[in-house]
Amino acid sequence: MQTSTTRRAAIALSLAYALAMFHRTSFSEVSSILGHDGALSTECLAWIGSAFFWVYLGFQIPAGILVDAAGSRRVSAWGSAAMAIGAGLFASASTPWMMAGARGLCAAGAVSVFLALISYCSKSFGSHSSSALGRALLIGNIGGVASGAPLEFALDLVGWRQAWWALAVGSAIAGLATLVLAPKDSPGDSIRTAARKAFPAFLDSLRHSEVYLAAGALAGLAGAFHAFAGFGAHQLARSLGIDSQAAGMVVSAMVGGFALGSLAWGGIGDKAKARNKVARRVPLAAFALWAWILIAPPSNPWLLGSTMFTVGFLCACFGNVYAMLDQLSAGKAQGAIKATANCGIALGAALAQVSQGMLSGELAALPCLALAALGVACCWALAKRCRIGQTAMRGGEPSDIAVPSEGLADVCMGGPACQPRIACGIAGPVRPTF
Repeated sequence: MQTSTTRRAAIALSLAYALAMFHRTSFSEVSSILGHDGALSTECLAWIGSAFFWVYLGFQIPAGILVDAAGSRRVSAWGSAAMAIGAGLFASASTPWMMAGARGLCAAGAVSVFLALISYCSKSFGSHSSSALGRALLIGNIGGVASGAPLEFALDLVGWRQAWWALAVGSAIAGLATLVLAPKDSPGDSIRTAARKAFPAFLDSLRHSEVYLAAGALAGLAGAFHAFAGFGAHQLARSLGIDSQAAGMVVSAMVGGFALGSLAWGGIGDKAKARNKVARRVPLAAFALWAWILIAPPSNPWLLGSTMFTVGFLCACFGNVYAMLDQLSAGKAQGAIKATANCGIALGAALAQVSQGMLSGELAALPCLALAALGVACCWALAKRCRIGQTAMRGGEPSDIAVPSEGLADVCMGGPACQPRIACGIAGPVRPTF
């Protein structure tokens, strides 16, 4: 049953994610200062920025297993502590290697916070987990919006080192708030015992192609978004002659669209039929906009900002992919399974940012366009499998009503009663609605 404690915990985890989102997208603003004051090349800055996503990628699986083993509350608090230490190290860094290492530590914390949030929403809100995650992402993306124009103003006011020291303090406070407001949700077993139980379920998830399709879909939507908001947007703005303040507004507009889209698409994600339609159509619209930005980027800051707002809004439908994975996993090892698919975001963003550093500013959208093409194909394939599975299980047109069945958790993870090709369409046991 949904209680005030559940809501307080969700808010605390969402605020911690807001700091994680700030860490993820803020490098775009500070990179221009580092390039000028630190005499760092564009390619060097791209590698420093991508270090976040390489570590984010490498820590996905351990963080996912840790969420299943230790619970969302403790993992989110540990992640916030890691972000606080990383921000402090970045503020005191004097070499590119120190900056990259500090960004990597922030990434390990950020991925822990994010996986703790989506796991908590799946376990605590049942059939409404998608809309709950949408509201949580809306709160979390406040941090992304703050990493645009507000951060640009703060950098002009106090300097980037002082701003990052303040970020370190804020991350530490977010971790403490999570410990105070969120209830204990760790398994009764020790972390080692719980991890030993979660690991086989994670290995079992690797046998299912739907997990890899979800990774491709996430790369094409959220991966492309984070790569451009975190680095490419400023590269493109400079090539078009747009000043840093206006470029910050463009980034804020893009993240603002992503935040509002998270809320809008989240409600749709609770309904299987509507979710499948979104998966087939929205990524295609995002691909078309990426192509426009690459071929004929608007030089007017307001028009560019409006375009990026729309791109962010469309890319935010990535949250529906997690709802499809809920069907696939049926409550089993949520953290580990979603962490496997979530690798697509980090890998896509890391590769795109490295590529952006090697390309001229006018071509900054090219890697994002390539990712978007991958996302279109994977979303279509994933939606088709879900539709086939729903039709096969319900004997007709897909329905939005979950079908209870004893033992479906085993069936969905490849049990003898289920054909793996339609596993994604099988709903788990009915959970209470609120």
